[in-house]
Amino acid sequence: MEFLTPEEVAERLKVSVRWVRDHREALGGIQLGGYVRFTVEALEENVRRIAAEQVEASLKVRPVVANVRPRPLSEADVKRRLHAIRTDGQSKAKGA
Repeated sequence: MEFLTPEEVAERLKVSVRWVRDHREALGGIQLGGYVRFTVEALEENVRRIAAEQVEASLKVRPVVANVRPRPLSEADVKRRLHAIRTDGQSKAKGA
């Protein structure tokens, strides 16, 4: 079993050492006294899992949810619409 330091993991993943330390649990890091170490096997497995989860999440179809409610009609709007309906009906009756 080979152990890697956070610096070695950062170099392999092309990220900062700070990023590795911040994500040590997700990467499978283990605490050995005051040191954090990673096994090559656990690191590879966790990186594969994280990548697979990201691909799966990107392929999921996200439903489009319209969060729009129609505004209530004012009294003036109601009167205008009723007037338009009445006058439209009258003009059709006269034209026929």
